[in-house]
Amino acid sequence: MFSAIYNALKALVSKIPWSKVASFLSWAYNLAKAAAGKTYAQATKILNYIKANPGKIVDWFLKGYSVYEIINIIL
Repeated sequence: MFSAIYNALKALVSKIPWSKVASFLSWAYNLAKAAAGKTYAQATKILNYIKANPGKIVDWFLKGYSVYEIINIIL
């Protein structure tokens, strides 16, 4: 599940300002790692949310939301 979530997040890199790409990839890795630690149903819900709402994920990253805040919002 980690790979699927991380790949979905990496697909959003084109929407990130160039100067923040490295920090986004680090943040995306941490989000995928935390999400993969959830139950399969919860991780699937997170993955589906990322795919359905890429703009929100990018916006939350740019606003400085933590990985855990985002997981709580999605779940």
